Amino acid sequence: MKPTKIYFHGVLRPGEAGHYLYSTTGYAHPDAVRLPWSIYDLDGGLVWNAGALNVRGLSCWRSRPTLGPSVQGHAALRYKGGWTALAWHDYTGDERGGSNSAVLAEGTLGFQEMLDAFARHFTTQFERQPQMVLRHEDPRPCG
Repeated sequence: MKPTKIYFHGVLRPGEAGHYLYSTTGYAHPDAVRLPWSIYDLDGGLVWNAGALNVRGLSCWRSRPTLGPSVQGHAALRYKGGWTALAWHDYTGDERGGSNSAVLAEGTLGFQEMLDAFARHFTTQFERQPQMVLRHEDPRPCG
């Protein structure tokens, strides 16, 4: 399945400050896009706390420094409101602790489909990634 809408959240070019949401044609404002996840979810909420339960009792990522390091390329796949999110720990554009990126696509896509869509629509950002490893997939909303 090829997504009709796809976005990248993260650092577009290494060395640029900030994690933002981008469409295939440039910057996209999160409120205008109407994604099922908030900007706070996109900025770390989809990839943190894997394997543990969050305050709502949902399984989420856990990788806080006291519980173990976040590892470049460790990814989580999320589904919510007809969208799929592939989120991962990403230090290729920002080396600060807890840095992460996400690709969001309309529809229900699997891990390989999300990687293929990422490579097709955000080639430069995809090519700077070392291998991604799916560490968690949960159809329940997280964040």
